[in-house]
Amino acid sequence: MPITNFAYKGRGRIYMSGREIGNVTNLELSFSTEESSVKDYSTCSGGNYASSIDIDEANFSLTFADYSPDNISLAFFGTSSAIAAGAITDESITAPSDLASGADRFVPTANMINTEQSVVVTTDPAGTTYTAGTDYDVRSGGIIIYGSGSISADDALLIDYTKIAATRVEALMAASVEKVMIVEGLNCAQSGAPTRVTVHRAKPSPAEAFQLITEDFATATLNGKMDADTSKGSSYSQYFVADVATAVPA
Repeated sequence: MPITNFAYKGRGRIYMSGREIGNVTNLELSFSTEESSVKDYSTCSGGNYASSIDIDEANFSLTFADYSPDNISLAFFGTSSAIAAGAITDESITAPSDLASGADRFVPTANMINTEQSVVVTTDPAGTTYTAGTDYDVRSGGIIIYGSGSISADDALLIDYTKIAATRVEALMAASVEKVMIVEGLNCAQSGAPTRVTVHRAKPSPAEAFQLITEDFATATLNGKMDADTSKGSSYSQYFVADVATAVPA
């Protein structure tokens, strides 16, 4: 059925060099311009005699709501590595020097702890086994050592635990990487008629913020540049191309 009203309410999927970003809540392409003009001095009424408008920058802004390791790595110029689940034996940790009665302290482990599995904390070298709930408490990121327990400040300790499977992202370790960004859009105002937009050279900047504690669902916003793709011929845009359906598929 032909589309006669092109009011647009967009939804869709976003791909960066073939990888789907996930749930994207907002995507905008924008442009800044540089304008110059000369007044018309031939009459008293004035006005413009001539003007020029040049495109200064081509930009994009993308907000995603999927905090996947790949998206976090993209947003914060990171590198990632897989951590396999498995048993950790005799990992060395040290009780904080300011541990004291009434001053419990958190000590991180090298990996996140599977809190559904057993955890054992001993002296280093092994000899004394401490009691969970009395000397320490287990958390996913490490242990809380109780100042009122048997562990003293600066004690060398060993911990056995089961690490959970995870992906570790090391932030700000890589440069911005140019991507081909494709929008596989749907116009919900026109029965889901498709729209496809291809940005030839999208270069994201780091995300504005990394929301970690929020009232609502967390999001992250990537702002970036659309650079010219000079390999495109003179009959084609160097920035982006939009395919807009003129009929609802049937």
